[in-house]
Amino acid sequence: MMRKSPRITWFFVAVCTGIILFGYQLYESSDFSFNKSTGTMVMHGENSSINESEEQVELFDSEKEKVISRFSNTKKFREEAARIIQSISGRVQEMSPAFDQSFIVKIPISPPMKLTLPKYELNEDIHYLYVVMPMKGKRKPWIIMHNQESETILMEIASDVTNLKKLLISKGRGID
Repeated sequence: MMRKSPRITWFFVAVCTGIILFGYQLYESSDFSFNKSTGTMVMHGENSSINESEEQVELFDSEKEKVISRFSNTKKFREEAARIIQSISGRVQEMSPAFDQSFIVKIPISPPMKLTLPKYELNEDIHYLYVVMPMKGKRKPWIIMHNQESETILMEIASDVTNLKKLLISKGRGID
């Protein structure tokens, strides 16, 4: 199967928030964390202590319409992704969330995380997390998640993304 270029991949995220996922192996879950205030349960696979995943974290700049940086998918990125997912505060209510003038961070979740949100009738294995961080305006960051069937889930988050920005800065690319 031919791999699509990053520009095409990000185009699908920006236009229709859909990405075709290729055969990712599911792992058995052996531990979990639970956020009582949001009712979010995230299960971590037994291999979650692996130092780096094969697929990279990518930073996309919507103004430049391209991936501007790539990073190793370290344990710190995966832990930050889990923290962000645990801060889910609701579904995105805005039907056409703005992608213009945004940074979008793609974090592959390997092994996939089990997300259970009874309030929103969600019980999914999350394979990808996209954190959308508007550069201007009052719009708070929000997330796009993809499950095992390549379905798109758009959610608001209560968490700020300061720690994620610090990780990106420490790895060589700043975000203002």
